[in-house]
Amino acid sequence: MNFEGVTIQQNFSLADLKVEWELPNNQSYAFLDKGKFIAFFPMKDGNHRILMTSDISPKEQSEVSIKEIEQMIQEIGPTNTSVSNVSWTSRFLVNQRKVKQARLGRVFLAGDAAHIHSPIGAQGMNTGIQDAYNLSWKLALVLKNYSPDTLLDTYTTEREPVWGKLLSGTERFTRILIQKSRLVNKVRKTIAPVLTSSRIINQKFIDAISQTGIHYRHSPIVHGEEYGSKQFNKGDRLQPGDRVPDEIIDEGQRLYDLLTTTKHVLFVFTDNHEAFKKIKEHVDLLPIQVFQIGIERNRAIQQNYLCDLKEQIYSKYGFASKEGMLLVRPDGYMSFKCVDLNIHLLKKHLQVIFN
Repeated sequence: MNFEGVTIQQNFSLADLKVEWELPNNQSYAFLDKGKFIAFFPMKDGNHRILMTSDISPKEQSEVSIKEIEQMIQEIGPTNTSVSNVSWTSRFLVNQRKVKQARLGRVFLAGDAAHIHSPIGAQGMNTGIQDAYNLSWKLALVLKNYSPDTLLDTYTTEREPVWGKLLSGTERFTRILIQKSRLVNKVRKTIAPVLTSSRIINQKFIDAISQTGIHYRHSPIVHGEEYGSKQFNKGDRLQPGDRVPDEIIDEGQRLYDLLTTTKHVLFVFTDNHEAFKKIKEHVDLLPIQVFQIGIERNRAIQQNYLCDLKEQIYSKYGFASKEGMLLVRPDGYMSFKCVDLNIHLLKKHLQVIFN
């Protein structure tokens, strides 16, 4: 397992400390100029973590001093700012590296063992958590003999492209921040205010940082219209492999309330209760929870029936025909979508995941 990538030749420093200034303490701030950068991140204890460029090499193994931080703040940081009570410091170089294959027999790599990158963007921990969740539900099914061992190969298939995109983005952004060219600095000062004032750009930035836009549409274990007897619109916002968004259903109950299980969850969109029962019988022996979602209020007394009276779920998930099936994986991603109640198509998909 080769850890391929590059080392960015720029020294960085970290410090946890107390910051006193005129800015709100519940927001993150970043300041950059002349190839130098300093960012402030609020922590739960009221202190801040500072990330900044530095001229001192990590090889020197020296503590990050108050004087060094104050000098950086004076050069490019906010005015009327003082720092004190340093509790922890670190110096480092940025490595942009990842493995191409995260599985070797019974050994799996996740988190920093599989990928490391610039802390700019603050996505390292969340990426590692997503690695663990993606792998854990597959491991559980294989260890319980519900699924074949080959299911574990999809861990790399699904996660490695995410790591590649993350490394590409953080490296590009880091190099832009530390670029000392006068021309780049001038362009940066001109374009940055325009970009940050754009609502569309800000939303894309939020989606990238929150990682809610990550999808597995090209995974071999998610299926949609190629299995359906009727095609759904390719322009639909929600496709198989996408993260399933939350929605309010049935008198205030949230969809996510039904996804707290470690099992797959199958939503059958229909008011045909006999058809629902038939589908449920076909999956009862598998670790799948099944719910019926309809639009008729008088059936709400039936077990596992949810009433989408305003048809919000039907509309958001693209079931204009008023019937369909949606299978959600334990990690909250859409595994299968079909715009009719064809049991054969559902079984064909399930045979890819389960024994």
